[in-house]
Amino acid sequence: MKTKILIILLLLLLILSNGYWIYSNIDNSVTQSYHNHVTWEFANKIKANAMFGNFYIQRVSKDSALAIMNNIYGPDNVFEKDNCINTIWINLIIEDGFVKEIEIDENVKEWAK
Repeated sequence: MKTKILIILLLLLLILSNGYWIYSNIDNSVTQSYHNHVTWEFANKIKANAMFGNFYIQRVSKDSALAIMNNIYGPDNVFEKDNCINTIWINLIIEDGFVKEIEIDENVKEWAK
């Protein structure tokens, strides 16, 4: 009698643990697909904003562009290097003291695919 109860309890435990494992895998898959979609949307928003911004920020002086970037991203996230004003996701290419174009970070381009 005790062995039958023990066998039934072990079978129930096995079924419950497998059910939890299946639930965890489904939950992780859904979470990963949601994360991939959010990352894709985010990257495409940056890409679209950079393309849109190219029309408005070209021929803006370097000082004005630096002030704009400091207001948007904060002074801790903006730095100048190699004739560019760099931030986390985009770079403003400076030529002759004016903004020539907006360049998107390579990682963002990869995420947008």
